[in-house]
Amino acid sequence: MSWFEGLTSKLQEVTEQVSEQAKSAIPLNNDFLEKLTLSTPELDEERKRLDNEERRKEHIKDCLAGLLPWETRDPERDILVEECKDAILKLSQDGATFKGPYLMPGMKVKDVGTSDGESEEEKGKIVEEKPTEESLDKLATLEPLPKLLGCFDLDAHVGLIQRILTEDPHLVEMQSKLSGGGEREYYFWKNYFFHCAFARYEAGLSIDEIWNDEDPAERKAKEEAAAKEAATKAAAKEAEQKVAAESKAEEETITFDNHKTESKSTETPSVPSEGSPEIVSTDVAAVEASSLPADVTTPSSAASASAAGDSSAIDFEKIAAEGIEDDDGFGDDDGFDVELDELEAEIARELED
Repeated sequence: MSWFEGLTSKLQEVTEQVSEQAKSAIPLNNDFLEKLTLSTPELDEERKRLDNEERRKEHIKDCLAGLLPWETRDPERDILVEECKDAILKLSQDGATFKGPYLMPGMKVKDVGTSDGESEEEKGKIVEEKPTEESLDKLATLEPLPKLLGCFDLDAHVGLIQRILTEDPHLVEMQSKLSGGGEREYYFWKNYFFHCAFARYEAGLSIDEIWNDEDPAERKAKEEAAAKEAATKAAAKEAEQKVAAESKAEEETITFDNHKTESKSTETPSVPSEGSPEIVSTDVAAVEASSLPADVTTPSSAASASAAGDSSAIDFEKIAAEGIEDDDGFGDDDGFDVELDELEAEIARELED
């Protein structure tokens, strides 16, 4: 064995010894591996909680976005909307709106300064700006507040905030000045929507119409169901109106065609010229007569009877005109000639017998 091979073997033994000592010094158990991979039960539970919270925020963010703070679904109170809108739009122009009735944490402080009789130690004393008495009186008037206002849920107001920021540019400016995220953001909007609720109260609109005690998730589900039902009814009504319009158009077309046909069939026939034979159609009268009871006289049958009577009268007049043989010597135009003829005929028969 050469000196090189001996050195290599020695190094290998030392390496194995170091490896064994390292394994014994750092025991690799399951707890260590879970912490190393961030998969402990506590971390899993926290991750699930955060996921559920994010899903909840996404689900309820638009649950209050159906109505702006001055709007209403009550048609009888529509007349109050403009007055309430003007009052709410003026709120963002007053900084006191966002300072009470709930104290905004970390609010800018002011130097009270000193007055006569105050010591130097009190000079420059810093105090927080407190809510005004007016805002506290308003709070006392509205209490108890609906849950969404009293236990203010900022996540449920996200959609409403987005809508109102597009309507009120002064509110955008105030938010950039007074709100800085975190708790300040929370109390900024809590104070603002409280004053919106009070403006609705003064205008005569319902506060519960927007901020009721219903769970935001349940409220969102109901609004979605109501919107779906309204869309279904609107689609059904539109389809019904379309069918009715098509049916009406079809009836108008058929009526117009029938009118044209009737106009052609009821045209007045041309009057025959003098000397030409007159053509009379009698099949219509025959049909009418056959369809009526025997005791009912139709105009056509009455006309026929009248014509027959006229014919008999004509024959009688013709016989009278030809004259009757005079049998009694009083002329041939008297009423006794016929009776004498009958008498003579009877006498002749008796003589023959």
